[in-house]
Amino acid sequence: MFSLILAAILIQGTYAASFISPSLKAFSEELENKYHRAAPDEHQAERSVARPAAISISRNVFIQNQVFPLVAIDPGAFGSKVLYSDGDIGRILIDIDNSSFAFWDVGMVDGEFDLEDVAYYHINQSGAFVVEVNDIRLTGFGKHSPGSKVKAYDIDYKKALKPFPKGSEIKFVDLFGSRGYDLIDPIYFHIDNNSFKIDRIDLRLSHHAYGPAGTLVNGHDPDQGLAATKLECKLRFYNINGNINLDGEAIYDEMDPVYLDVSGINEHGFVVVNDVRLS
Repeated sequence: MFSLILAAILIQGTYAASFISPSLKAFSEELENKYHRAAPDEHQAERSVARPAAISISRNVFIQNQVFPLVAIDPGAFGSKVLYSDGDIGRILIDIDNSSFAFWDVGMVDGEFDLEDVAYYHINQSGAFVVEVNDIRLTGFGKHSPGSKVKAYDIDYKKALKPFPKGSEIKFVDLFGSRGYDLIDPIYFHIDNNSFKIDRIDLRLSHHAYGPAGTLVNGHDPDQGLAATKLECKLRFYNINGNINLDGEAIYDEMDPVYLDVSGINEHGFVVVNDVRLS
């Protein structure tokens, strides 16, 4: 029995053995800390009050011990990078006006983004700073995965949003010293921008061995503290169904994929290698 518990802890992380017995939680945390020769993260707080089922939120932190198959990433998935052989190369992309990253403040730290809050790419079409139809979730919420678009019947629809701190921006980590952004470099939404290094609570926007897109950097993660550089990019969409308004302008809707595009800062862009899919 002990060997089964030990294997579960070392392979799946501190929460994996809780299904066997809730009393093992403290033991498993202590064992994992010894296994990694690391002190517990003094800044990480656990929620002690149970949430109503209606707003149950999945943890957005990637457990370091989990195995993440980078080679099996769906080429159309949230956080995947465009490759030379992908079918969407060359698509004409259109700028999304009046949009921003924002979060629904439902976590235990009021007024600040924390582990339990839900992050969105918010496309403001109504004028109110609330979650709208076709906003893109950047972190998981309940049964909704990162990259999913909000629908009018979803629980988070019309919930009030808060802006991220001024200076928060998209950055990349230059892993191999190429002095520029390339296919291997992971991308993050760096919150608060009070340093030039990846910090706890920064949001991963692309997949990497450090963790999948849509997860937050945690206290023990190996990418915490890596030097990061601002990524010159624009958020754009591909008008896949060709619908336009009376002025001849493309209409963004549920069907349209959104890209973090590095093709340039002109009014229109193109899907190029190293663009990141956000929906």
